Amino acid sequence: MQIFSGFSMRMARASPDSFSQLINALKTHDADIALGCRLNESTKMPWLRRLGNVLFASTLSLLSSSTLRDTASGMRVVRRTCLPALLPCRTASTSRRP
Repeated sequence: MQIFSGFSMRMARASPDSFSQLINALKTHDADIALGCRLNESTKMPWLRRLGNVLFASTLSLLSSSTLRDTASGMRVVRRTCLPALLPCRTASTSRRP
């Protein structure tokens, strides 16, 4: 049995049904993490922000050899077995603590 963890920074924008789509994508592609995407025909994002998002996602796509459309969506589903590698996120200030 596979267990997944999902979260959204702004649930008001994301339908709960979106989580099942992301879980299906994880299973289909045997991936460890899936990112939601806010960009579609009905997106009301200022053109400059949309341009910046597209440029940043394109850069990360090149660096990761994966296709990314919206890196700042805030909606993610992660395979539970991967969480220990992600949490706690260590920063320079916390890495010095005993």
